[in-house]
This record gives sequence, C-alpha cells and structure tokens, in this order.
Amino acid sequence: MIKITDMIIDERTKDLPITQERMTARAIILNGMDILMAYSRKFDDYMTPGGGIEDEDFLVALNREVEEEMGYSIKDIKPIGYIEELRLNEDKSVLYQKSHYFFASIDKKAIKKLEAYEQAFGLESVWVPIKEVIKHNDQIIEKRIINGIRGVHPFSTLRRENEVLKYILREYLHEKI
Repeated sequence: MIKITDMIIDERTKDLPITQERMTARAIILNGMDILMAYSRKFDDYMTPGGGIEDEDFLVALNREVEEEMGYSIKDIKPIGYIEELRLNEDKSVLYQKSHYFFASIDKKAIKKLEAYEQAFGLESVWVPIKEVIKHNDQIIEKRIINGIRGVHPFSTLRRENEVLKYILREYLHEKI
C-alpha cells in the first residue's frame, strides 16, 4: 500500500511518547461522483465507514465495520493506501493510528448494528457528492479551530478524511478540488 500523504500530527503531541497504537480499515464506496459516508448528526460531519482491527485481518475488519455502520455487505475490495496520524487523546495519551483505505462496492443489504457511541453520535449512512463532503468538513474544521474544539473525533479525523477524499478526486477521478 502507498502512503497517501504526510503524517497528520497534532502539534499538542510534540515531545510526548506514543502510548497507544491502532490500525484501522476504511472503505471508499463510490457511485459516480457520490460517496457513501457515515454522517454524524451530533458533530455535523462526514466520515468514511470503517474502524479498528480487532484480532482479524484488514478485509474481515472492513466488511464487519461497513456492515455494522452502513448496513451493507461489500465486495470488489481493492487497496488504495494509508494515512498515519499522531493524536492527543482526552486523557493526554498519544495515539499513533494507521488508517488503511480500500475501494469497495456494495454487495447486498445487511443488518446495521451501531455501537452505543455511534448511536449517541446520531450516525447515519448517506450518499453525498465527494466535493460537498470536503467543503462541508473543511467548514467544520475551521469552525472548530475558531471555537477551540480540537478533540480526537471532531478535529484530526476530519483532516484525515479530507486528505483521502482529495487524493481520490485527484488520482482516481481526475477531478480538480
């Protein structure tokens, strides 16, 4: 897998040791210029479906996460690349996360099984134009910078998601941002 962009580093992690490592698998599911995203009503932002790898391989984790979050089983899985991050957790521990991205297509409807925190986030699956996702998430990032909200979910993950979506537009869809 190729590295999609430089490591995203939360400047608050400077000079702090890494205390946690996490690997994730995330899906890019396209329908023309639209993408299937997890929208959070609580945070008013978009994320690609996926999540942590739990003693399983990447493809099993990817399938499980997309089923749980989006309510679809997937097929035609192809690797895209990865992004690394250093993030400061609420407890001031430093997380190194490597997110692996894969193209996939929908196979069939499955049973959605949101975790309690995902239900609390008001997570729903939506098809959205890719450029609209990038624009919206950029506005949310700016708003959160102004308001001083830089927690793990609301900030660095949106930077990561937008980097990947810009890469997809540029390298695969040959579109300008």
